[in-house]
Amino acid sequence: MSKVKREAKLIPQLIHQVEKFEATVVKLSKSSGVDLLRLMRRSTNRDFKISLPDVEQLLSDRARQQEGKENRANKRAAHKSNANGEDEAGIRAGVADHDAGAGAR
Repeated sequence: MSKVKREAKLIPQLIHQVEKFEATVVKLSKSSGVDLLRLMRRSTNRDFKISLPDVEQLLSDRARQQEGKENRANKRAAHKSNANGEDEAGIRAGVADHDAGAGAR
């Protein structure tokens, strides 16, 4: 088991060296004008680590944004319903005034 752990520590170093080598070949290829990459197969790095504090920060930011959107939507809906209620009350009052005026004629 200790041998596996020891060898596992070498993998990130190996990946770094391969990426560094590829970057050097790309630079040489550009500066020389010769396609040095045609015979080389570029590797893909699939090694990654998830940073838990960063994920927690992103999730809390998204939750705050969502709450803000919901609050704004609720305020708009409340404002809209209040505005409609006032308009309807004003219309009703105007109709009542008009009807009263018509009866007085």
